[in-house]
Amino acid sequence: MARMNEQMPLGVVEGFYGPPWSHGARLDMIKFLGKNGFNIYIYAPKDDPYHREKWAEPYPKSLIAKLAQLVRTARRSGVNFCFAVSPGLSMRYSSDSDFEKLSAKLAEVARLGVEWFGLFLDDIPEELQHGEDKAAFNSLGEAHAHLANKLEKRLREIAGEGAGLILCPTQYIGIQPTDYHRALAEKLSQSIHVMWTGKYVCTPSITAEDADMFGMGIGRKPFLWDNYPVNDYTHQMKIFLGPVRWRSPDLLEHLSGFVSNPMNQVEASKFALVTYREYFKDPARYDPDKAWEKAVKELLPKAAWKPFLALSGHSRGSFLDFRESERLGQLLESVEHNPRDQNSTKALSDYLILQRRATSQLARQLKGPLRTELMLMIRKISALLEVGIGSTDLLRRIRKGVTKTDRKKARAIEARLRRAEENKYQVLGEVRLELTDPERESMNRDNYISTLAKLAISLTEGQ
Repeated sequence: MARMNEQMPLGVVEGFYGPPWSHGARLDMIKFLGKNGFNIYIYAPKDDPYHREKWAEPYPKSLIAKLAQLVRTARRSGVNFCFAVSPGLSMRYSSDSDFEKLSAKLAEVARLGVEWFGLFLDDIPEELQHGEDKAAFNSLGEAHAHLANKLEKRLREIAGEGAGLILCPTQYIGIQPTDYHRALAEKLSQSIHVMWTGKYVCTPSITAEDADMFGMGIGRKPFLWDNYPVNDYTHQMKIFLGPVRWRSPDLLEHLSGFVSNPMNQVEASKFALVTYREYFKDPARYDPDKAWEKAVKELLPKAAWKPFLALSGHSRGSFLDFRESERLGQLLESVEHNPRDQNSTKALSDYLILQRRATSQLARQLKGPLRTELMLMIRKISALLEVGIGSTDLLRRIRKGVTKTDRKKARAIEARLRRAEENKYQVLGEVRLELTDPERESMNRDNYISTLAKLAISLTEGQ
């Protein structure tokens, strides 16, 4: 079996918005990364105030102690701990005082044994904000190159000549070079990595040609920040249970590093991370569906394999793969074509009953933190399946006419659907990604059970 490239940084960036991982979850993730052959963990939670808003303030002693434990665990696990800071919302790039505050913060972390650092200047204004910076620099790109070069020099003084620096630029998407990118290419030290998320923030497919195009703009190979399976843009209401796909077999050769940005749900993220591991090991022979099945079998007890594979099919729709609950969609389409066809309705009802059984089995099998992360989603699926089974029963009843009892059942189904949809998790075909890229901007649809229930209810009205 092919092995991961031990020289290239391959791993995870904890870079999402929303509730950061707990300390215990981070320790567990770092051990998981080491066990699975990854070699870097980047600490960059957007909602850690000391990472972003309070970038100039030193960490409290209690948090420094936790960082020290993370660093020790990473070292024992064979994982590089990369500490990132995001000062761009308020830092004056020309200010010696601000630079010393930034240096002091990183020096404190370097004393723990950290040798990799991140300067994250993403999600900030794309123009210089301070008068002194406007006087000192011709552009934002020039200011960022100046700061990164100065910081790299200081880091090598405090953490050793082997210290590495990763820059997340303000313009981190696209493939066409901009003036900002050209400033980085011209002025940024060649030893500094520059991050990139692909054509978009969440990019459906990424090729070697895309990487080369962006790389020409920044004057080096890009360091890929892959925004999968991160779900902060769904307000954590979509748990992406599917493999990474559509990364070209030759992509790694055209990058300087590659990290996945996982979900707030740390345990659920591990399934996708195992598929990244399989891709990194052998990109040319990577099979997403086989990798997903392998992840399920590695991470769950045998009794949970079949029900989890069924469940994950109902929560896999993403910008990578819009398909979700495919069999359910096909059966529903047949019913929509002819709602009074007994065979179509029975096939759909039988399928929903099987899915209810699988969901119940999985709820019994899941344990610990993964159960906690998935239970609200499982309850949504269970509630909708009950609505769906009731809807197919109603369709069978009204084939020869609608009675008062049928209308009463329709009102009950409508009420149950309304209660089920108070739970905002997106499952059973529902995908609401709120993306703005032109390839995926229309990716919004209702769950299939809602469509089925509304169909059954409508056939009881006006009769």
